[in-house]
Amino acid sequence: MNSPKFVFVAFAVCVVFCFGSAISQGMTQPDFEIEALIYNSAADNFTVRVRNNNMSGQFEGNVSFGIWLNNTMVASNRVKYLYFNDNDAFDVLLFKSSEFAGQVNLSNSVTVKVKVDVSNNVLETNENNNEKSQVFALNPGATALHDLALASIYRVGTHQVKYEVKNAHPQNPFSGTMKIKWSVNEGPSQMWMTNVSNLQPGHSKEFSIPYTLLPGRNGIQIMVDPGNQIAETNENNNSKLVYLYPSIADIKLVEFARLGYQSSRRIINKNTNPALITPDTIGPATSANNRQMHIELRLEGLGSEQVGAHSIWIGCLVPAGTLITTKKSDFHAGPVNGEVQKRDITFWVPKSAASGNKSGMLEIILVTHNKSKKWEIPIKFSGF
Repeated sequence: MNSPKFVFVAFAVCVVFCFGSAISQGMTQPDFEIEALIYNSAADNFTVRVRNNNMSGQFEGNVSFGIWLNNTMVASNRVKYLYFNDNDAFDVLLFKSSEFAGQVNLSNSVTVKVKVDVSNNVLETNENNNEKSQVFALNPGATALHDLALASIYRVGTHQVKYEVKNAHPQNPFSGTMKIKWSVNEGPSQMWMTNVSNLQPGHSKEFSIPYTLLPGRNGIQIMVDPGNQIAETNENNNSKLVYLYPSIADIKLVEFARLGYQSSRRIINKNTNPALITPDTIGPATSANNRQMHIELRLEGLGSEQVGAHSIWIGCLVPAGTLITTKKSDFHAGPVNGEVQKRDITFWVPKSAASGNKSGMLEIILVTHNKSKKWEIPIKFSGF
């Protein structure tokens, strides 16, 4: 049996050891402090001097910085590498004020605030000395000797895409390597580089992208200098998004329809299987054999040229595979450039198909320029 004296001594040793271990672990933590904000106006560079105030604290790794200009956060997670052996200082080239010319007015004195370890991801002995503010007269145009602008994107010929880059700087010509990033319909981006020689102020140069416009809407987005590697007085005019259509005359059936009689309409789409035709969506028997139906179709223009005469055939196959009635309707002047037009067609269904509650198919065929496109809609008569 242990004596009370032995238990007390063991407890005291444990407390001292554990407490000492906690102190030892705490002393290895760094203590970041922003000692100075240093601005080089000639190069428009901001350097931050970070000191480790903990003599025993060591640190090596990436740390995030937050940047505020006139109380506006312009960067929330600018990551930089820091290395400390003891309480030495580390200078970090953090940013150029010209990066944020489009977000904050930099023409007058600006209050600059920087915070190290902005999200408190690093455990420190003191978390209350991580930021510093100072007022500076900035010179964001110091190294911004150029201004390249994406002036326009347009179609040439039937399917080709071209664009113009303009030197929007009032004084300086541009010569150098220019990067271009482009994409279609928000798809993967493509990158390429080209050399530009002596592009004078106010002048433009034409380029093309290796892409052929497809039938329908093509969302073309192009950006010049995507990485802001060229110092510019304006970084907000480098990109455009336009929608182009090929120079063709073509239309398509939109897989959407309303089927019904008078004010009663049933919506049909490509996932409808089958479309139920009930007494409230079909007209009364107007003769011994037929019942009247209406269908509203939609056509979409796939090119910039107008389709002239076109026809829509409606075939009713009940049961499936057996054509029992057909209706051809002729139209003129189809939609262009993504426009959608409605086509209302009245046709007849034999009374026998409805009264028998049979299943079948509506066959819709669009005929234009001696080409045909077909859409089949499964149908089922019910409740007759």
